[in-house]
Amino acid sequence: MELRWLFSLAVMIFLLRSLVAICVAAFTVSAAPSPTTHAAPPIVMLDKGKFIGTTADGLNRFLGIPFAQPPSVVDVGSTLSFD
Repeated sequence: MELRWLFSLAVMIFLLRSLVAICVAAFTVSAAPSPTTHAAPPIVMLDKGKFIGTTADGLNRFLGIPFAQPPSVVDVGSTLSFD
C-alpha cells in the first residue's frame, strides 16, 4: 500500500512540474516581442512631383524639398513716376 501511495505522489509531482513547464513556455512565447511591421512612408504629391518623407517620434518629416526662387530685386525708381 505504501508503494502505491509513493508512486501516485511521484506521478502527481511529475504532472505538476510538466504543467509548470508548459505554462512557462507558453508565457515566454506570448511575451516575446512581435515582429515589427513597418508602415508605409508618408507621401505628398505636389506640382513638382512626389515627395517621400520619413516618420520619427510620431512626426512626418519631408527633408530636401526645394524652396521657391528668391524674389527678384525691383527698381522702385523706374516703376514709379512722380510727374
